[in-house]
Amino acid sequence: MLSGARGWVTILGGLIVWAVHMLGIYAIFSWIDLAPENDGPGRAGAALFSLLCALGALGLSWFSFHDRRSNAEMRAVGGYGALVATVAIVFQTAPILLS
Repeated sequence: MLSGARGWVTILGGLIVWAVHMLGIYAIFSWIDLAPENDGPGRAGAALFSLLCALGALGLSWFSFHDRRSNAEMRAVGGYGALVATVAIVFQTAPILLS
């Protein structure tokens, strides 16, 4: 059973960071489309935002795997979910860095 907010963060934290990353990247690139021709600062901002989100997801993965108040299943689901979120953030950032 989930034990309050801590249980929800353990299970869904990384996936929430991934969702925030998707919305943030969408907003940044919508702003770049409206900005003048020089989109360098927007791409740099998107890369920095992606780095912060990836580090946040990795941190939540570490937190999930080391949360001794939760049972083993919750730790596994939360930890591996946050790792999947980290990989997804990296793959979503690759076109930004390679273009």
